[in-house]
Amino acid sequence: MKRAKRRAIFLSLAGLLFVSVWALLVVAGVIWFSRTTDPLTATLSVAGIIAALALLVIAALMVLERVERRKARAREAKSSLYTTAALVALPMIMRSRPLMMLAVAAGGSALLAKVLGTGSGDDSDFEA
Repeated sequence: MKRAKRRAIFLSLAGLLFVSVWALLVVAGVIWFSRTTDPLTATLSVAGIIAALALLVIAALMVLERVERRKARAREAKSSLYTTAALVALPMIMRSRPLMMLAVAAGGSALLAKVLGTGSGDDSDFEA
């Protein structure tokens, strides 16, 4: 807990310093731009540039969310495909004792792998 608290304090301090730097950069940009034009035009121009940057960030976030939703739908479709395939094969497996034993062993192995955290090796949704 101490480590997390210390990390939160230092990251908050770094964030505050970055906000201060950002504010000073904006002021410096306005002062620099006001040398070539009047202060009102310089201020409005810098505000317009910042607004355009904010819109670009929002657009990038929307694209990333769309990609994530698309991946989630693909995972869901893949999962439902496996479920459907298992349900279709179930009557044939239940008629044959060797196939039923194989299915039980495979299902137990899959369940054990899931519980132990090993799987297909797809770590696409793992976040460090």
